[in-house]
Amino acid sequence: MIEAMVSLVVLSVGILAVWNTFAMASWASQQDANTRTALMLADARLTDLSLVPVRQFGRQAGRFEGRHQRYQWICEVSQSPHDGLAQAVVRVYWQQRGRQRSVTLATLLQVSSAI
Repeated sequence: MIEAMVSLVVLSVGILAVWNTFAMASWASQQDANTRTALMLADARLTDLSLVPVRQFGRQAGRFEGRHQRYQWICEVSQSPHDGLAQAVVRVYWQQRGRQRSVTLATLLQVSSAI
């Protein structure tokens, strides 16, 4: 009888450990998917900015549309120490498990001669 009870306790501990491992793997997978999506969105935003020369410096913010509407972005374009270039920084952020998560990408862009 005692052997059966000890076996049940050991089995229960093992099942809980496996359950916890699966839960952690699921959370890590979701976090990874959200981060990859945010990086893709930030890269797309920087690509859009790089298609035309910078005409003004400043900050813009917005929310992505469609299936990515839970992601928001902030873009800051400022003067670079390099002649003819501006620095663009895009930060994409979202909420996950009650905490704000974010990714940030930066690049240099060509400045329009009209600035």
